[in-house]
Amino acid sequence: MDLIKMSEKFLTVVNGRFVSKYPMIIVGRESPMTYATEIILRLNQGVDRIILIGKGRNISKAAVIYNILRSKLRDAVNIDEITIGSIETQNRRLISYLAVIISRRS
Repeated sequence: MDLIKMSEKFLTVVNGRFVSKYPMIIVGRESPMTYATEIILRLNQGVDRIILIGKGRNISKAAVIYNILRSKLRDAVNIDEITIGSIETQNRRLISYLAVIISRRS
């Protein structure tokens, strides 16, 4: 169950999983610079939008990743939307998430 819904044109939650037509990067154990590099590579390959998702303890890391992108790429990246919400797991626990839609500025 998604408590705060992102506009459905970007991202929806189905059965506790994120579904999108755009590439998603879900933040995990890697360093923030690893994720920032992956996003830069995908943007250089021609991807228009990328969804960066931090869940639970990785919410702050998602914010750090975006700040790295802003410092490296300056005005080349843009935030289309930011959503904070919660998803319910199978064992009825709520896990918070932060989703940031990042796009290339034309």
